[in-house]
Amino acid sequence: MQKIKIKIDNNFLEVSSKLSRGEKISEKEMNLINCVSIIGLAKIRFSSGKKLKYEIPNCVPIADLISSGIDKYTFYKLILKIVDVIYIVKNSQLNINNLCLDLNYIFFDNNSDEIYFLYSPVMNNRNFVNINKFLYNFVLLTNPLFDDELKKDFLDFLNENARFDVADYLNFIQKMYPGLIEQIGALNIKQSISNVSGNQDDTVILNNYNHISEMSEDTVLLSNDGIEISSQHENYSDIALTQPLNNCEDTVILNNACILPVNAYLIMQRDGRRIDISSNEFNIGKDEYCCDLVIDNSSISRKHLTITFDGNNYYATDNNSTNGTSLNGKPLKPGIAEKMENYDRLLLANEIIDFQIMEENDLI
Repeated sequence: MQKIKIKIDNNFLEVSSKLSRGEKISEKEMNLINCVSIIGLAKIRFSSGKKLKYEIPNCVPIADLISSGIDKYTFYKLILKIVDVIYIVKNSQLNINNLCLDLNYIFFDNNSDEIYFLYSPVMNNRNFVNINKFLYNFVLLTNPLFDDELKKDFLDFLNENARFDVADYLNFIQKMYPGLIEQIGALNIKQSISNVSGNQDDTVILNNYNHISEMSEDTVLLSNDGIEISSQHENYSDIALTQPLNNCEDTVILNNACILPVNAYLIMQRDGRRIDISSNEFNIGKDEYCCDLVIDNSSISRKHLTITFDGNNYYATDNNSTNGTSLNGKPLKPGIAEKMENYDRLLLANEIIDFQIMEENDLI
């Protein structure tokens, strides 16, 4: 999504965007957005080869709303609705990197209590979103009409939870504003959530929700010297997100500074391209629907490797790929997470990828 223009037409906002060079519209994603009711995604009214047009009720950009001053209820309500949209996009047959995470182009209708994100259903998108940094910007831009310590609490939460885990967010919101999840009407996540009582605090449990169905592929098998020798059929099914929340603890505010979380990125040796590791579970492979980094290489498996972040360290796990993965020349055992260090080198089949950690003061 390269250029976005907004025009007011009667009681609607007509939002148009121009695709970036090399991007192509995905008919599959277009059909999914317009035929399936996904709460929080703006409907696409018109699309041509290089343009998308969205029709949204006349409402305000979230950037304007939160900078003008909001109360505690609105603050947590917006966070909940944002997390809800990110969750459904990450756990459906959509690409999180196609979601526009620009606060100037996310809209909120005070009358209907609806939020509207722009989703660009394209292939070959080279942008990589950083959810944690986006939520940081949301908090920093907010002009609170409530205790400023609550902003610091959420910033501390983001520092401690650099990986996006919807269960952690729901747990935090439930602690800071009890009953809010039940108060908010339409949420995608309500189709996959249940509250289990029994302890002092309710525990939120996420059930299976709209995960990508089992898919199959033909992957080219390489010999030890990298020569293609055959094709091997492999099947995978995504692991559903079913996770009880950890117990909440009081947040300790260390100081007034906003310490941004450590981030990391990958360098593709074939073209020097840099890719930010934008989520706590970052998948690499050739399937555009389940991978954050898509590699067009027949030797790479559908979901070849997963990089995870536990809040302190990054780990690489080979997903039983056909041609395997090496870390600094040492083959990874399938399903076993290996800790990564700065400047480590990954070899996925015949693709060389370097791993680097970005210092906190380098984040923008």
